[in-house]
Amino acid sequence: MLLVLVMMKLSMFPFHNWMIFCYEKSSWEQMFLMSSIMKFIPISFFCHFLEFWKVMLFIAMFNSIFMSIYVGIGFSLKKTIACSTSFNNFILMYIFMLNTKQFVIFAVTYSMVLFSLTQLLSKFGCSKYFILFNSKPAEYMFKIWVVIYSMIPMASSFILKWNFVYEMLKFNSSMSFVYFLFLLSNLMMIWKYMLMIKKSFMTKASFTMKNEIPKVSMWMVLATFLFITLFVIFNFLSM
Repeated sequence: MLLVLVMMKLSMFPFHNWMIFCYEKSSWEQMFLMSSIMKFIPISFFCHFLEFWKVMLFIAMFNSIFMSIYVGIGFSLKKTIACSTSFNNFILMYIFMLNTKQFVIFAVTYSMVLFSLTQLLSKFGCSKYFILFNSKPAEYMFKIWVVIYSMIPMASSFILKWNFVYEMLKFNSSMSFVYFLFLLSNLMMIWKYMLMIKKSFMTKASFTMKNEIPKVSMWMVLATFLFITLFVIFNFLSM
């Protein structure tokens, strides 16, 4: 019974439809809360009481594989982020089991990235289907934040995922095949975000000079600069 409760609360297969429906009807701010605080607190709570870790982790692994395939259906950005949030359940639960401090670091960094992305979309009034910007800087920042959020190799946020894989292999190398399946499913999620960026390149917003163009806030510029700096340090200065 507790296992089913955990699966429902974390919107894991086959209890994923309610979360996707809620994301579709929610604002960008509400979506951020559901993907961060309302996700981290239940995971940290349940993980303190669960005594069937292996069963739960394999279920979370299967859920990640399912979500990576399910997201291939023509979804909106909100539904894609909903599937991505459910996909990350395996990472969050495994990190919490291995190292609580790393879980906190991952949760804070993930929240910063998602908050910046959702605030940008909210500020420019983007809908769930049409991601159009009447400002070139905002359009470029959106693409940068999508790359950071997807945690692709060479992105600064990839450090978290790479460290997670390293800790998994160090903890139990006999589960290498499971880790391989996770990385393969993660590649499918990344591919979805790359298609999204490609679509934004091909879609151009038409506007006139009379249209009111929101300004990009300074904190968002600084946050973008911070992650770009981390990208440079991680890929070039550490060589």
